[in-house]
Amino acid sequence: MRGISPTHPIFLGSALDPDAARWIATVGPSNVSGPRGRLISDTIQNLKAGGVWNDLDFLPVLAAENEAQALVDWKARKTMTAPVAPTFTADRGYACNGSTQYLNTAFVPSTDCVAATGSSFMLGAYERTNLAATGRAIGAQATSVQTALLIPRNASDNCVASLNAASANVVTGLTDSRGLSVAQTNGTTGTGYKNGAVGASPTLTTPGSSLVNIALFIGAYSLAGVLTSPRASTLGYCLFGGGGWSATQHATFYATMQRYMTRLEANV
Repeated sequence: MRGISPTHPIFLGSALDPDAARWIATVGPSNVSGPRGRLISDTIQNLKAGGVWNDLDFLPVLAAENEAQALVDWKARKTMTAPVAPTFTADRGYACNGSTQYLNTAFVPSTDCVAATGSSFMLGAYERTNLAATGRAIGAQATSVQTALLIPRNASDNCVASLNAASANVVTGLTDSRGLSVAQTNGTTGTGYKNGAVGASPTLTTPGSSLVNIALFIGAYSLAGVLTSPRASTLGYCLFGGGGWSATQHATFYATMQRYMTRLEANV
C-alpha cells in the first residue's frame, strides 16, 4: 500500500482493509501501532459486512491511541483542527469544557457528502459522560432550515435534534446521555436511536432540502463559523451519513462500534 512500508507490523496476518490502509497512510504509519491498525481494519471490514459502511460520509473516532489518529476520521479522512483544544486522553477521546473548547471537523456536508442528501441524512455522537445540558455535541447551522444539530440529553431528559428543521425530541425519557445517540431524517419524519434502539419518530416542521454548507464542529456547533452552544462532554466518536438506515442497520452499527470501544475499555 502506498505510504505504508511492507515491513510495518500491521501487515502481519490477513490483508489490511483498503480503507483502513488509506486511513493509516493519511495519519502516518509511524502514528499507528500494528495492533491498532489491525483492530481498525477489522472494525471497518465488519461495518462493511453489516451493510452500514457505504452510508457513512464521516466517521471521526476520537477514542484513539494518539491525537494524530483522533484528528483524522475513518471515512472521509478529513484532518480536523482544535482551535481551542479539548483535553485528549488516549483510548478515551476528547473532553470539552463547555465554554471554549471544540474541534473544527473541516467536514462540510454540502460538498463532502456522497451518501447524505438534504432530505435524507443522519447525525450521531457517542458520549462517554452523563450530561443533561443544552449544549450541542456536534453540529452546524447556516440558516433555520439548513441545520444539523444534536443534543444527546437536555435538562428535560430528551435527545433533541435539528435536521434542516425546527428542533424535535427524537428520544425521550432519558436518564443517561452516555452511549450512542443518532438522529435521522427522511424528509418530514425524524427518527431517533439510542444505543441502536429506536426512540421517537416526530414530524419535522418546515424542513429544508439542502445540506448545511459550513463545517461541523464537535463539542459545540458552528453558527456560520462561530462557536455556539458548547457542551461539557467527553466524546468517543461521531458520525454523519445518509438517512436510509433501517432499525437493523442502526443496531448493527452500534454493536460493531461497541465492540471497538470495548476493546479499548472505553465503552459505556
